[in-house]
Formats: sequence, structure tokens, C-alpha cells
Amino acid sequence: MITRTANCKCGSVKLNIVPKSGKVEFTCEECGKYVKALNYGKYVTINSECKKCNGKSFKIKVTNNEDKKPEKWAPYCTDCGEEPKPFYADEKGNVLDSGVRELLIIKDTIEELGQRVDSLDGTVESNSYTISEHENSLYELQHNLGRCESKISDFDSSIDTLESDIDSCEKDINSCESSLSDLKSEISDLDWKVDRLE
Repeated sequence: MITRTANCKCGSVKLNIVPKSGKVEFTCEECGKYVKALNYGKYVTINSECKKCNGKSFKIKVTNNEDKKPEKWAPYCTDCGEEPKPFYADEKGNVLDSGVRELLIIKDTIEELGQRVDSLDGTVESNSYTISEHENSLYELQHNLGRCESKISDFDSSIDTLESDIDSCEKDINSCESSLSDLKSEISDLDWKVDRLE
């Protein structure tokens, strides 16, 4: 465990406390520059003045564990050594009791849930629009597929007609070949008869 005293970049170790709702900011007493901000929890902060002596100057004992957990900052009054006590305050700096703080936390939680619901509604609406677009694309694809299937059916019908025409042509060719063969035979007979007449 390593312990040190927090300091500003100018070297001063005397800091002032600036209470904020849910956190505390530390500024340098000598040069006024911002040093660090610490979160204290929902609507929790600490006083800028020492309750014991009304001093406004504080030193910060910084403890750093070797297991690399976040540093612990513990402020104490420069004049009397008193540690400032935490208290509840809203965003405007008004002091709250624990009951009001709990109500504010519940209110914040409800608002956060409402924002998440609104975000989910937006996501659902966006997804619905995307689904609608996909459905339209699917309808167009199905329509185009139907047209393609109709054209394929027409091609199949044309192929059947062509095959029928080819069969008919083949029959005509066979018939012509048979007639030609008969004609050749008749010519051959005529040639034989002519030869005999001579």
C-alpha cells in the first residue's frame, strides 16, 4: 500500500472542495486550477467548509493499493485535521434528507427506464420498417419467380412443339427416302429394259 498527499501541478497540496450533486471537484487553493473530480454516489457530496473550524483549505491523503484498485482520496482540514462529512444534495445544491434522496433515485430510475423503452420503441419501429422492406423485396422476387416459371413453361411448350415438328420431319424424310429408293429401283428397271431393247 502506497500513501501520498495529492497535489496540484503547481506543487501546492492545499486544495478547495467544490461540492456537486453526486460528486466532488477539487481545485488548487493557490492557482485555482482544477485538480480532480471524485464520484460519491447518487446525490451524495461533501462540504466545502470544515464543520469544526470553518476552514476551507484541505489536504488529500491518497492511498493506492498494490492490487491496482482505484485510488482512495480522503480529504482532511488543513487547520484542524477534521474530515468533511458527506451529505445529500440535489443538482441545485439543496440539502436533502435520506427519504427525498431515495425518491429522487427512484424518479431517475423510472426516467432511465422510460428512455430505454423509448429507445426500444425506436428500434422496434426501425426493425418493422426493415422487415416491411424485406417483405416488399420478397414479394417482388416471388413475382419475378412466377414470371420466370411462366416463361420456362412457355419454353417447355415450344420445345414440345419443336420435338413434334422434328418427329414429323423425320417421318417425312423417311418417307422421301423410301420413295427415292423406289424411284431408283424403277429407274434401274427402265435402264435394264432400255439396254435389252438396244
